[in-house]
Amino acid sequence: MLASGSPLADALTRLEPLIRRLEAGEPVSEPLQALLERLLWMTGLPAPQDFSEVREVLEDLRREPCTVRLDRLRQALEALPAQGPTASAQANALLDLASSAVQGERVEEYSVQVLALDSEIAALATRFAALELPGPSERFCEAAREGAAQLQNARAGLAGLDEAVAAGSQADLLTCSQDLVFALNRAAQLHRELERLLALEGRTPCIRCGCSNPSERTLCEHCGAILPAAAIHPEGMLDFRVGEEGASGQTRMTENLARLFEACDQFYAGTLDPQAFLQVVSWLEGLLEQARRLGLGDGVEEFEGGLLLLRQAGELEDRALLDAGRRRVWEGAGRLQASG
Repeated sequence: MLASGSPLADALTRLEPLIRRLEAGEPVSEPLQALLERLLWMTGLPAPQDFSEVREVLEDLRREPCTVRLDRLRQALEALPAQGPTASAQANALLDLASSAVQGERVEEYSVQVLALDSEIAALATRFAALELPGPSERFCEAAREGAAQLQNARAGLAGLDEAVAAGSQADLLTCSQDLVFALNRAAQLHRELERLLALEGRTPCIRCGCSNPSERTLCEHCGAILPAAAIHPEGMLDFRVGEEGASGQTRMTENLARLFEACDQFYAGTLDPQAFLQVVSWLEGLLEQARRLGLGDGVEEFEGGLLLLRQAGELEDRALLDAGRRRVWEGAGRLQASG
């Protein structure tokens, strides 16, 4: 289902009132056609999913706008597995803004989004580079090197996109956008391949830098971060009672902890804003309160103290507090798992 907040979902929300106003006789044909052109632009870029049905409905809407066709468009969009031509919400938002910025509209928003995507690509490139460290198989290292190269291509595509917008060149915009989308999608594909190879080779990826570590290590050999001791387990609540005990009483990574730590990484890299980061912290604070009512004991205070540090990091926009907060959360989780 199409994610709310994606450029395609936002455009759909804007289309409906315009079409209703047009049917009521208001002169809104020009902004309506401009919006349809933006949707055709987004769905015309190379993507893993098939946008042909969406584009067919968009063409029908362009010829004859009406609410019946709008319902067909909504159904076609909701059937899509992703929110745009790439798996990156930052990239999809940028591509949407670029189609307006090349015409001199929404330029300031576009400039902000360029910086956000550049930070995201830089953070991903750091992770791919860490994965190239000696240890895994040659196939693994080869995939990591190609992933890093694709991210370099993505940065080149982003720079070209910026130049095309500054020059007002639609042709260059299309070429650079296609390059950017291909590079990001290929990097995402390689990342999935690396995760598969990690599982096969029994190695543990660092949640901070991405470095592939031997399974017996508890700290990352590249950056020193605490490593999960096993694969993610999808149990409910705080995801602390994880069934069989981990080796040597080590803390085990769970879905909820992984979500929190991913938010920490994104906030540190500047790809997640403080408000969104604090929403993730608040969500886990709510789960902690549920755990309290169910009588979980040892480790709750440490976990709560870690969440408090993370909340301060978000409120003060102080990334230096992230490591301390995450470490306390991890230690608290280990005690909770041991007492569960």
